Amino acid sequence: MLLAMANDVRVIVVKLALQVVSMRHLNRYDAAKRRQLALQTRDIQAPLANRLGIAKLKWELEDLALRELEPTTYRLIATSLATQRREREAYINDVVETLKTTIEAEGIDNPQVYGRAKHINSIFNKMKKKNKRLEEIYDLLAIRVQVDSLKDCYTVLGIAHAMWKHIPSEFDDYIANPKPNGYQSLHTAVVGPQGKTIEIQIRTNEMHEYAELGVAAHWRYKEESTGKVSAFEKQINWLRALLNEDDEALADEFAAEITEDRVYAITPQGQVIDLPNGSTPLDFAYYIHTDLGHRTKGARANGHLVPITYHLQTGDTIEVLTGKKPNPSRDWLNPHAGYLKSSKARSKVRHFFKQLEREHAIEAGRVLLEKQLGNESTLIKDKTLTAATEKFNFKTPNDLFAAIGFGDIGVVMVGNFIHDIAEKKVTDLHNIPARLARIPIKKLPRKSGSVTIEGIDDLLISIASCCNPVAPEDITGFITKTKGVRIHRSNCPNILALAEKEPDKILPVNWATDNAGFSAAI
Repeated sequence: MLLAMANDVRVIVVKLALQVVSMRHLNRYDAAKRRQLALQTRDIQAPLANRLGIAKLKWELEDLALRELEPTTYRLIATSLATQRREREAYINDVVETLKTTIEAEGIDNPQVYGRAKHINSIFNKMKKKNKRLEEIYDLLAIRVQVDSLKDCYTVLGIAHAMWKHIPSEFDDYIANPKPNGYQSLHTAVVGPQGKTIEIQIRTNEMHEYAELGVAAHWRYKEESTGKVSAFEKQINWLRALLNEDDEALADEFAAEITEDRVYAITPQGQVIDLPNGSTPLDFAYYIHTDLGHRTKGARANGHLVPITYHLQTGDTIEVLTGKKPNPSRDWLNPHAGYLKSSKARSKVRHFFKQLEREHAIEAGRVLLEKQLGNESTLIKDKTLTAATEKFNFKTPNDLFAAIGFGDIGVVMVGNFIHDIAEKKVTDLHNIPARLARIPIKKLPRKSGSVTIEGIDDLLISIASCCNPVAPEDITGFITKTKGVRIHRSNCPNILALAEKEPDKILPVNWATDNAGFSAAI
C-alpha cells in the first residue's frame, strides 16, 4: 500500500532504510515499542523489501525482527553459526572445489558452484515449518550450482548423488513441479565428507534469475521478443536505479506509474492482493482462484455489501460471496459493462464457456456418430475408435467427437472409416488358428431351425440373437461352452469383441447355396 500512497517514491527507500536503523537500535525503546516495531518490520517492511527485490534490506530486516520477537531462538542459531563459521567455510570451500571439478569432468561447461549464506530467519522458518531442532536442519551447510541447461541440472543431480549418499526425504523437484510463484530448482541433501549433511540447490541461470527477480524475470523472458516491458519490472528497475542515483525525473515517472495503475485490496486473512486500478470484486476473486471467480455471486467491502462492479479502493478488505456451483455470466465478458478490469480474468471466463461448449459438442458428436453407425454403434467403444482418432489427426477420442459436434469433420466420413476398419478386422478373423484348422469343414448342409449352413460335423449350431444374421450376409462362428457354434454377422460388435478376447474360438463359416432358407426377426 505504501507503493500506491507515497507522493515521492524515495520515501519508500528512506522508510525501509530508517526501519533498519530503528531495528539496529531497539535498545533505545521500551519493551512495548520494541515489539511494535519488530511486528511492523516482520509483517510490512520486510515483505515490501522482498517484493521490490531489495534482498539486502529484506534479509537484515527479517533477522532483526526475529532477534526481538524470538530472542532465545535467535541467540541459539546465531551462536551456533558464529562458533562454527571458519570451520564451516573451509569445509564448504573443499566440497565446492571437489563438486565443481567432477561436474567439469563430465563435460558440463561453465558451472557456477558456490556456498550459500544462510540467514538466521530462514533457518528459524525451516525449524518451525518442519518442527525440528537446529541440529536436524540439513541446510546449515548449503551449496548452489548454476548451469546452462535443464538437462545439465539433472546431470549434476546424478553426479551429486553418485558422489555422496543422498537423503530421500529431503529431495524436491521444483523443476518438474514448480512452486505456486513459479520458482524452479532441484533441492537435495547429501551426507558429505566427514558425515556432514549438505543441502544442494541446482538450477539453470534463467531459473536463478527468476528466483532472484520473481515475476519481473518471468515477464521479461515472456515479452522480450515483443519489446514490451511489464509495469512491475519497470517499478523494480526504477527503484533500484534510485538506490544508485538522484534522478528527480525518474522518481516522478515512477510515482505516476505506481499511483495511477495499481490498487491494493486485502483478503479477510490479511493477504494483500495487487490489482490494476479500476478492478472489481470479480477481478479480486479470479486473482485468488479461478473457481472462486466462477462461483462469485456478490461481495462485501469492509463489511458492507457492494455490487460486483464496485471499484476496489486501496485498503479495502474484500469478502467474496459464492454459490455452490460455477455460474459465470457472459455479460462479464463485455468490457463496457464494468464487471472485469483484468484481461486475465476475462480470459478465464471465456475459457469456461469455451469448455462448456466443447462438452456439449463432444456429446453431440458422440450421438451423431452413433446414429451414423446404427446397429454398429457399439464399435465406438472398440479399438476402431482409437484408429479413427489417429487417422483424422486428433489427440483423443473426445477431440474427434468435439470436431464432429462443431461440424469441423463429416460424421459420414468418420463412420465409413470405422466401418471399414471393422470389416478389415473380420477379414483378419478368417486366419484360422492352427489347432482349429484340423477340424474338418465339410460341404454337408446342416439344419439349424430353418437355416441351412455349411458347418462343422457333429456340432450344435445356433443363430446369435444380438445381430440375427441372414443370408447372404457375411457370417462368423464362435465356439461356445454350451450352445455349440454361435453364428454372428461378421461385422457384429459382439463377435469383434470376442475375436479380440478369445481369437482361438473363432471359426469361418458360410451359408449353404443349396435350398437355403432362413428365419429373420422383423
